[in-house]
Amino acid sequence: MPVRRQSPDHAELKVKEFSSFEEIDNGIAKLRKRIADVEAIDPRVVRYDHERVRDIEESISNTILDVFGPDSPEYVAHRQFQLFRFASKTFSGDDEAQEFFAEALPQAVPLLENLVVRLEEERARLGQATDGRVRTVFAGLELHPRIAGASGDLYRDKHYAEAVLSAFLALETFVQEKSGRYDVSGPLLMEQVFFPDRPLLAFNALADQSDMDEQKGLMLLFQGVVFAFRNPRAPRALADSSEEALEAIALISLLAKRLERAERGPS
Repeated sequence: MPVRRQSPDHAELKVKEFSSFEEIDNGIAKLRKRIADVEAIDPRVVRYDHERVRDIEESISNTILDVFGPDSPEYVAHRQFQLFRFASKTFSGDDEAQEFFAEALPQAVPLLENLVVRLEEERARLGQATDGRVRTVFAGLELHPRIAGASGDLYRDKHYAEAVLSAFLALETFVQEKSGRYDVSGPLLMEQVFFPDRPLLAFNALADQSDMDEQKGLMLLFQGVVFAFRNPRAPRALADSSEEALEAIALISLLAKRLERAERGPS
């Protein structure tokens, strides 16, 4: 539930709760664009009262609104964002105003960078929370014993890529042991063991076309995990993702369970 607190004028504020890395990363990108807009202003060329200055101020306010929400402390503080404030100072002329503008302009950058830092901290918090939830789910999964034994400790130690690769190797070894085909490995092993016409191991009675289709589909799934996870470089994309590693291990476990129930094919 969003954290709520009272502002000095007693309006209720809502601290934005982000739900995904994508949402946070989009917010960071938008704020960095606004920082670039400010840094692109050259006060030696652009006057303090130029329309471009007003446009950038409006863009900054709108971006903060879009990223943090209308009732957020960030937007309430900057809903009328100004690169240059005249309220408390009277100038003798345009030259003095422009000089003050040149001094005040850089102050906007640290302010926007602080908002970026806020999002980066939120990203780290969300990552920790997500990782914790996913790891709890992993602990509750009833994985096939071979797959759990091969990948469990690695996964719990956050070696996600290694856990997936180890789970696959355990599955491949299981196929070799149950079929007796130690002479082949990889996709060729899966094809020769599960090919629907004369399978060494059958997932069903192969009594009709539906059975044949299931046999072929599972053969292709076994081959698919070979191509996806046997190459040592392939699991690297999972190295920082507890969620994707869990999903990969769960798929491998499902195949191991189907393999456990498979029987010798017809002679």
